[in-house]
Amino acid sequence: MSGKARRRREARRRARQRRDEQMAEPPPQEEGAEEAAGPSVEEPARTAAGPEARHSRAARKRAKRSGGIQERVARVHVSPWLIATPVVAIGVGIVAVLVLTSGSSGTTGGGSPSPTPDPRVAGLTPDVSFNIDAGGEVNNAFFGPDTITANAGDVIELVVTNIGSVSHNLRVAGPDDEYDTADDFEMPPNVIIPGETQRLVVKLDQPGTYRFRCDFHPLVQTGTLVLE
Repeated sequence: MSGKARRRREARRRARQRRDEQMAEPPPQEEGAEEAAGPSVEEPARTAAGPEARHSRAARKRAKRSGGIQERVARVHVSPWLIATPVVAIGVGIVAVLVLTSGSSGTTGGGSPSPTPDPRVAGLTPDVSFNIDAGGEVNNAFFGPDTITANAGDVIELVVTNIGSVSHNLRVAGPDDEYDTADDFEMPPNVIIPGETQRLVVKLDQPGTYRFRCDFHPLVQTGTLVLE
C-alpha cells in the first residue's frame, strides 16, 4: 500500500474516533440549563420546610374557602318578612303577658288568686263554723247540708269542700235577697276546684232567711241560711 493511501485511511479513522467521542460527550448546555436539569438549589430548602409549606398552603385553602362562604352568605337575600315576623310575634306575646298580668293585680307572684277580704267581716273571728260538701255535676249538683241555721249578728264561717268532679262555689244573697248585687257574700276566689276547700265568712244582723247557691249550677245547687 502506498503512503498516500495509508494517510487517507488514518485520517478517516481519526475522523470516526472524533465523531464517536463527540457523540459520547453530553451536549453543551446553555446558561441556566444546569439549574433546570440538575437538582435545584431551592429544592432542599423547600424539602426542609415541607411542613411549614404544607401548613401555609392549607391556610391559604381555608382562607379561600372562608372567603367563598362569606361571599355566598353576602349574596343571600333575606326577606324583610323573615325578620319582621318573629319580632312581631315576640311583641304580641309581651303585650299579651302584660295584659294578663295587669288584669290580675289581685294575685300573688305564684299565680294563685290573692283573696280580698270582705270589709264587713275582715279581721273578725267566727262565732260558729259549718262544714258543707259541694258535689255532683251539671244536673245533679248539690250542697250537703243545704240548710244552715244560726243566730243573726253572729260571724258565721261556711267551710265548703268540693267532693265532686267539677268546679263549685258558694254565694249568699244579702239583705236585698237578690244575687249578683253589691250586698252579696262570695268567697274569694269565687271557685273551688275538685278536691279543694274554701271558706266564706258571713255576718247578717237581721233575722230572716237568706238564700245561697253555686254560681256554676244556679238552678239545682241551692240552699238556705236561716238566722233566728
